Amino acid sequence: MKRNRAFAVLLALAIGASVLLGGCGKQPAGSEPTTVDTRKEPIVLADSFALPKLKSVNTFEYEPTVAAEQLASHVEKFFHIDKLEPQDTCDGTFFDARGKDDKGSDVTFQQNTASGSFLYSATFMVANNRVFMRANEGSSLAAKKGELTARAKAIAREFEEITGELTLANVNEETWSVTTNIKAGTDFDEYEFDTYSFLFVQKEKPRFQADENTVITEQYSGDSFYILLRPDGEVINLYCGLTNAPLKKTGEETMFTAEQLLAYENAMYESSLEGEGGPLVPDGAQMVITGCRLIYANNGVSYARCYPGVMLSYYTTDSPSDVIEEFVPISFLNGSES
Repeated sequence: MKRNRAFAVLLALAIGASVLLGGCGKQPAGSEPTTVDTRKEPIVLADSFALPKLKSVNTFEYEPTVAAEQLASHVEKFFHIDKLEPQDTCDGTFFDARGKDDKGSDVTFQQNTASGSFLYSATFMVANNRVFMRANEGSSLAAKKGELTARAKAIAREFEEITGELTLANVNEETWSVTTNIKAGTDFDEYEFDTYSFLFVQKEKPRFQADENTVITEQYSGDSFYILLRPDGEVINLYCGLTNAPLKKTGEETMFTAEQLLAYENAMYESSLEGEGGPLVPDGAQMVITGCRLIYANNGVSYARCYPGVMLSYYTTDSPSDVIEEFVPISFLNGSES
């Protein structure tokens, strides 16, 4: 069971945290973690740890929608792209394409053809960057915030057939850089500039019926719509991890036991000793697992599946105040991974 510690961390944009209805063993904010097991094993469970109170958890798939089917055409029209050309890697529910917009920018577009979740990015031409940089020098980003916010809201509305109704959750200042020849010479330089990103969330979160009594609303790696704009309003990146596509139940995953959890984590730890990922536990310290809560991993852009897992909380005894959270699919923990 040698695999990288981070499981499908999409864009690392996994932006924002959602509220969970029902969970397990979550440590209250501000409380001090306590090591209650003095054994020398590298990984142990804290006294506060508790398993989810379910025997099994439902698994789902997103059903295709008309909006998802028409998304590529909508993106072509909205961004003035002549044609998105599919790449050889297209397979199943994953659509991967390249194109150029009417300014000559190189465009990358990927989507899930069932749910419509997608990624869009533009790499601007050197000449385009040069014009922008000269216009941007000495300008006030703060003075453009209102205009850029309105632009981001207008973009988000364009995709509400995919996402459902959205609301703006955060506006963040970011630094972006491009490599270009500013003076139209032969040397290329890095040009950095400050700009804004915008984070939208669904007004009504999807509900995953984990079992007949338990509803989950938290998703891993895909609970937001992220927009990164250049100060002149051009779109640099979009990441849409949201969908309002209907869910259909496809099966169940048996809940894991504490013994299976420890076996998995110890196997991951052994992998880390061989340099293949896994929890890094300093010599003489222990990894103490304090809690977990149920959560669903959404489809991302590659799969229609929506599968259950847990968000583990743990710390190492050399740094007990640094509590780490990490998603692990239930199928990994109960040994049902194919």
